Amino acid sequence: MRRTVYEMIYARLQQMGIIDESGKMQTDYMKFLSSGLMPLNVDKLTSDTIALAHNGKQNGDVMADPDMEVRIYPDLKMAEALTFRNDYMGICQEVYT
Repeated sequence: MRRTVYEMIYARLQQMGIIDESGKMQTDYMKFLSSGLMPLNVDKLTSDTIALAHNGKQNGDVMADPDMEVRIYPDLKMAEALTFRNDYMGICQEVYT
């Protein structure tokens, strides 16, 4: 059976250790480091919404590259992107306005 994109996002969040078996983020903040790449910052915004961001600097300003909000639906084992922002490209998108 083929998984939906929402199920794949949920599974990837679990695989990375961002959410646990119950679909919850157990800490308020996480940071992932990988050689040669910007750190990935993860923040718990609410009990079911997290923010994922790479942040760089340009002329002293912190820039999102990108910054996303993701809602998690533990009962359905699904997650969906709510927002996407990339300051370098001037993109800001919302799924629900």
